[in-house]
Amino acid sequence: MHKIFIVGLPRTGTTSMCQLFLQLNYSVAHTAYSQACIEKAQVIADTPIFSDFFELNEVFPNSIWIYLHRNINDWLPSILLLLKKITQQPAKDLHPLLHRSLTRVFGDLYSLDFNEEKQQPAIYEHLHRCYINHYNTVKNTAKTLNKNLLEFQLTPKTTLAQFDNTAANILSTAFKNSNFTLKNKTITLATQKSNSAGKINTWNELKHDNKISSHLSGDQRRRYYDYSPTLAFFDADNKPLNFR
Repeated sequence: MHKIFIVGLPRTGTTSMCQLFLQLNYSVAHTAYSQACIEKAQVIADTPIFSDFFELNEVFPNSIWIYLHRNINDWLPSILLLLKKITQQPAKDLHPLLHRSLTRVFGDLYSLDFNEEKQQPAIYEHLHRCYINHYNTVKNTAKTLNKNLLEFQLTPKTTLAQFDNTAANILSTAFKNSNFTLKNKTITLATQKSNSAGKINTWNELKHDNKISSHLSGDQRRRYYDYSPTLAFFDADNKPLNFR
């Protein structure tokens, strides 16, 4: 079974997509902070996938990439709220992988004044450009690697049952087809709301036998891969980020 990496940014529907794959009987990790977690899970999303997809592809060269799109006007206030919550704790208290992933894509979050309302337009502009830069980085990297990139947009407009009938059938068909006929096509699917209104704990509250712990311990205990990030990301001014 190939690894399925959900390479979209946080707050684009990663939890909903992970829930879908649980329903399709895949083993799923929403965030992965140990080597054992990534090795055991079939589907992995969020940290560190959205920033380290290039390096992880060298470990799993047959990995399947899924990029999640979200309407930018919905994504901006959602990601702003998440980043504001994260930066309420000192950087030294963040998990090193989380801090590195966020910094690679968004730059130094602690230099942004999330509590100053007058700064919100500038922060929105910064995050918007980071979103575009991230997507272009994913798309261009996939093209360079000659990798199929499946793109989806999740919307909260239908019931869970309708979502199951639509998305599950499309995805199960796509992944059984080794030729990936959905290459480079964007498919709009409907999904139930997850982590709405600023909530971020939906995944933690979900009970399922196929959930893989983000901090799973294995032969290397909770050690993570020792690769050094090499892919260049860019900040809102299109300058390379210093993430090391």
